[in-house]
Amino acid sequence: MPQSDVSPTRRKLLIISLLSSILATLGKARASEPRFPDISAFRERVIARIKQLPDLDEVTPDPADPAKIDIRIKDNVITSDVTNIFGYLNSYPNENADEIIDRFVRSLTAFQTPVSHEQLVAAIRTAALLQEIEASGQSVLHQRLVGDLVIALMVDLPDSLRWAIEDDFPNESFDDLQPIAFENLREWLPKVAPNRISDTVVQYLVEGNDILAPGMILLDEFWQLAKSDFPGDVLVTIARRDQLIVFEASNPAALRAARSIVDDTFEEGFMLLSNRIYRRRDGKLELVEE
Repeated sequence: MPQSDVSPTRRKLLIISLLSSILATLGKARASEPRFPDISAFRERVIARIKQLPDLDEVTPDPADPAKIDIRIKDNVITSDVTNIFGYLNSYPNENADEIIDRFVRSLTAFQTPVSHEQLVAAIRTAALLQEIEASGQSVLHQRLVGDLVIALMVDLPDSLRWAIEDDFPNESFDDLQPIAFENLREWLPKVAPNRISDTVVQYLVEGNDILAPGMILLDEFWQLAKSDFPGDVLVTIARRDQLIVFEASNPAALRAARSIVDDTFEEGFMLLSNRIYRRRDGKLELVEE
């Protein structure tokens, strides 16, 4: 079944302070100690909620991985992973755990929802994530971009963003569907909200749907909006699936700051996307060799 990214909350998730020797995320209180110290115990809490699904046939914890759950719904087998919501709730202790878990559980039945052109959006994913999906036997609609990045066509659902697969649109190719996905993404441009971290660093959020933020780098119209902040070359990081941060490339501290925030994000370990840094120069995205 197509796997989904669950956006824990469809609003502002991170406000990041950069260009300092010690980087810290701001805006939400962090837990001094883990709210859920044991992922196996947390998984049992999620399983208890999954057992309430009306069409559930079977749910089994994976004995080899404390984060994974094997689920069978209407004879469809799904392997799910609680790592992202476990990490999110431990990082943001004020969030409503039951609400986040409910959103996650609802996303498990996303494959039952009929899809349409109106739900297609273009997103950024990595080659590694693509390989994971294709290893399960799914043919996803995608195109290589640059470095470790791919353009993925995704289905934007109320509780999740899932990969679009060939079976969703059996008579249409990536090339047929890409213009539709880009146009649907453009509809979110009025919701793009720049959060200025400093004179040379801006985090771009998408109000109401932050998980679409990384995909904005695909749109020329987004870069026109960003031109007032960044008239020249920029560095770009998309370390998390709901995170887009742009740095003025001419700033001598930009590369160091970008690397620090990527490493900090990967240390947190949830909703991870790319650990690479990109430069946009003369309208083209390129990988930064560090």
